[in-house]
Amino acid sequence: MVAYPNLQIEDRNWIESIRVQHDPQATKLRVHFTLVFPFDGEPLAAIEEIAVAARTTSQIDFEISSARVVPDVVTSKTHVFLVPSQGAAEIHALQERLYSKSLQAHKRRDIPYVPHLTVAVHSTAQSAEAVAETLRLDGADRRVVRGVVSAIDLVALSAEVVETMATFDLAKES
Repeated sequence: MVAYPNLQIEDRNWIESIRVQHDPQATKLRVHFTLVFPFDGEPLAAIEEIAVAARTTSQIDFEISSARVVPDVVTSKTHVFLVPSQGAAEIHALQERLYSKSLQAHKRRDIPYVPHLTVAVHSTAQSAEAVAETLRLDGADRRVVRGVVSAIDLVALSAEVVETMATFDLAKES
C-alpha cells in the first residue's frame, strides 16, 4: 500500500526529475510514501480494514526539509530519502493502523519504518551522498516541500507494472 502525495506541481516535477535520473522505479511507480511493504498474499482480505483506517484517519499535511542517505537492509544498495519533518508521526501512525489486524503477519520487523519519498537508489553510499548534497534542503537557499496525504492506494506489483487495485480517501476532517 502506498500514498501518492498531493504536491505543488513545481515540487512534483522537481522530485520526479531527480527520480528519473536516480531511481529505477521512477518509470514504474510515481513518487509515494510506502505504507505497507510489498508481500506475497491476498491483500483483498483486508479491504474493509483498510477502508476503516482511511475513513477514520484525517488527511495528513507534511513538510519535507531534509534528505537522508539510508543503506538498504536487504541489498547492498543505498537510498536517498526525502523525510518529512512535519507529518511524519501521523504517517507512521497510519502505517501502524494498517498493520494492526490481518496485515500484521506481513509486517517487516527487519526494516525500521521511516516515512519518506525515495528519490534515488545507488550502488554506493558515496554516490547516494553526492545526490543528497545536490538537493539543497538545508542552508540559506533551502527548498521546503509541502504536501498532503489524502488517500491510500492498494497496489499490485509486477516486474513490469504497478496497478492500483483500490483507492481509499482519508477523512477531510478529524
